[in-house]
Amino acid sequence: MFTVNRLTPYFQKTVEGGCLEWMVYNNMHFPIVYDHLPYQAYHALLNGVTLWDVGLETADTDQGAGRMRFLDHLCCRDMSKMQVGDCRYTILTDEQGLIMSDPVTLFVDSDTIWLSHWQRRFDALGARSRREFTVAGEVCEPDVAPVQVQGRVGAADG
Repeated sequence: MFTVNRLTPYFQKTVEGGCLEWMVYNNMHFPIVYDHLPYQAYHALLNGVTLWDVGLETADTDQGAGRMRFLDHLCCRDMSKMQVGDCRYTILTDEQGLIMSDPVTLFVDSDTIWLSHWQRRFDALGARSRREFTVAGEVCEPDVAPVQVQGRVGAADG
């Protein structure tokens, strides 16, 4: 059985940015080797701003009533104070406290939460089957592609 691998929406920009090698992650091409030395990338990260193609970390969405209580069950931090537009890094644990994944959570609107990490869908479905949760709606993958902006605060100011 062969899996069809996809390109992220940023693939061409990684080529233009000097990417020489990709690995497959989540059935998508993930840039890993560029035409500059690793210390140059590290220097850019510490002294400027860098963009990272993480389009392969697809978002999963949980829509409907009961989603905030369910999210609080999945996450090891208090998510109940999140408001529309809030974004948080969190860790999802299983019933024994073992880390399952570490998504970025975005409260899109009053009925929709996005967790940007590809494993989340399976974690959520497993948690639903273990517990009594009334969550109207569906866990699905919206057509979005994350990108990371990283660097030192104030670095662009000189």
